[in-house]
Amino acid sequence: MSFADSSGRSTLKAAAVLIFDLDGTILSVNSFHFWVLTMLIGRFGGLSYGERIVLSLRTIRTLVERKLFRKSHSAIRQYLQGAWMDALEKDAGQAALLRLHEGLRNRIRPNLRNVLDIVAEGKADAVLATAAAGVYAEGFALSLGFRHILTTDGLSENSGEKKRDRVLSLLADQGLQHRTRIFFTDHEDDLPLIRESHLVLWFGKYEDMQRIRKYALDVEIIPCAHLPGNEIIRLLEI
Repeated sequence: MSFADSSGRSTLKAAAVLIFDLDGTILSVNSFHFWVLTMLIGRFGGLSYGERIVLSLRTIRTLVERKLFRKSHSAIRQYLQGAWMDALEKDAGQAALLRLHEGLRNRIRPNLRNVLDIVAEGKADAVLATAAAGVYAEGFALSLGFRHILTTDGLSENSGEKKRDRVLSLLADQGLQHRTRIFFTDHEDDLPLIRESHLVLWFGKYEDMQRIRKYALDVEIIPCAHLPGNEIIRLLEI
């Protein structure tokens, strides 16, 4: 059984579950940098000028400490999450969060917009699984139409084997564990989940893909970063 768009053209086989990474895949950039920039600028609607300065200084200090004391990315993200939530509580109109989401939306890969339309219209079972912080990534994923969302919360990063295990557990909970799994990703850290997928649409460096293929011999991996959107849709018609 296939889904079809308004013109009657086939778009996606119902048997497939689409699994998406966020940074470098749906987005052509790393959302972490945009999140940090939002805090550096400090344009939260409910903050006074002095409070904005304090937030900017807290952010700068955190970044400097990461360089000087080589703190882990997870620890830095945990601290920034606290600063973000403190500021967001005073931002009644959620101006900073909406501005961040708008900036990220402008960085969506053009060749994935048609696929994301399918997700938003509920024509496919889809999961967003990302290492990005849930305090901003979850809302962004919801705005794209995702119903199943896995992000990093706290110090436990949603990556590698943990990301694989959480995705497979979610699929089992939803009764989707026997569906064809199509994984959109760009990063070698996703190798554990790549090996559990039937088809991988790759948006990272070509040389990284070649290396990953050696460790996932039973998985078809197709480079898609420069494919037109209609070609990507055709790859989903399996």
